[in-house]
Amino acid sequence: LHLSKTLALAPGELALVYAVGPLATLVGPAIAGSVADRLVPAERFLAVLNALRVGALLLAARASSFSEIVAAMALVGLLTGPSIVLCYAIAFHHLKDARGLGRTRVWGAVSWILVVWLTSAYFDRFVGVGAQLAKTRHVFHLAAGLSILAALNALTLPRTPAARTPGGPFAFLQALGLLREASFPALFAAWGPGAMRRAPRDRPRRKKKGA
Repeated sequence: LHLSKTLALAPGELALVYAVGPLATLVGPAIAGSVADRLVPAERFLAVLNALRVGALLLAARASSFSEIVAAMALVGLLTGPSIVLCYAIAFHHLKDARGLGRTRVWGAVSWILVVWLTSAYFDRFVGVGAQLAKTRHVFHLAAGLSILAALNALTLPRTPAARTPGGPFAFLQALGLLREASFPALFAAWGPGAMRRAPRDRPRRKKKGA
């Protein structure tokens, strides 16, 4: 609604804004993982990424054109992907049983629901669609505030020192060797063009013989 109504972006521009964030997350986690493995503790790097994301979200709130919003959302995606990876790295490092991650991760879903409720309650204060659309930028302000809290919370997490694993700065490219495994290319295919095809349940069912 903010992009199409408030900023009046064309459908193609709107699609690009939605695409640039996920594309940026393909690059960010590999770089962040390499840095966290060799240079700085993971929890401190997580705090820095969340602090930088505050600035990116404030830029998104101020954006008034396609070029501004697409650049801001690219930065948000570039900083969000590594944050998620670092959260999992810290959790796996300190949890005694990796299977306990599910009990920890469920609170992420709870917090997501609470934010949706909070956003809905905020917009319910304004009568009429026009009044609500005039306040859509405040969603970015809310997200920036939550990123500040996330940055402060990261500083309270247990210390997770850099592993300082051997290898060059592009050692993460070795993960491409997984493409030799049958299941890994299948995963890429499932999330790639194959995911865009019609699901089998959407296709007309063939009548069984004798039916």
